Amino acid sequence: HAMRRSRGLRCSVRAAALIFVAVLSVVSLLYLGACVAPSAPLRPEPDFDTVARSVKPVPDKVSSHRYGATYELVLAKYRHGHVKMLEIGLGCDMPYGAGASVPLWRGYFPDVELHVLELDAACIKKHHASVGGNAVYHAHTGDQANILDLERMLEESGGGFDVIVDDGGHSMRQQQTSLWHLWRALRPGGTYVVEDLQTSVITRYLDAPTTTADRLAEVLRYEMVEQVHLWFPNLQQAVVGPGIVCLIKQPTTQNDGEWGEPSVQNFWT
Repeated sequence: HAMRRSRGLRCSVRAAALIFVAVLSVVSLLYLGACVAPSAPLRPEPDFDTVARSVKPVPDKVSSHRYGATYELVLAKYRHGHVKMLEIGLGCDMPYGAGASVPLWRGYFPDVELHVLELDAACIKKHHASVGGNAVYHAHTGDQANILDLERMLEESGGGFDVIVDDGGHSMRQQQTSLWHLWRALRPGGTYVVEDLQTSVITRYLDAPTTTADRLAEVLRYEMVEQVHLWFPNLQQAVVGPGIVCLIKQPTTQNDGEWGEPSVQNFWT
């Protein structure tokens, strides 16, 4: 009897072990299946060109210019966080009307604090009120070639921009004064964009001793190639596209103190 009980006990233990192994195998297969099962494909994030062409009217950044690929290259990294942005120029003289870029930036950056500097006070006041005021963008009036106006805008906005886009009056004095004076208002790792560089070969825009295109070529030569830091000691990278240049600031502020007081004359001569 004892032997039969012992054999029965061994059989029970063996059966329990087999059941445990079988259950463990099933659980493992289910777990592995869950790990390797194909998930639903993620919808690709629309790129700059797609977002720009989805707004009406379509901004000339992609309709008559080819800025889309360049913008996507340099701005995509900012899309998943808060972005403080300044655009110079509301487009008040555009045939399709003012403010076409506003829905573009709000569509491309899900969390954007957008500021716009515009010379035409009546135009920006009317547009700002029509779209919902500061809930959509912060309006600033002034001349981008006037340092006092730029300083007032920085005081109103607080500066510290992640992205600055110059799509303003396009004259040499306007482009160069804004770049020289607003570079400091760009956060470390930020991007400063100058659009419409083709105006450097159009006579009516040539109101400075050196064209913006020539000055930027010198910046690239000295700052990036020869690494002799004359104007932008904290310039990390430059991305050039058709009619557009994007200057990217170093992610640290170690060189910010090497500048003296802003001097447009030093930049132009």
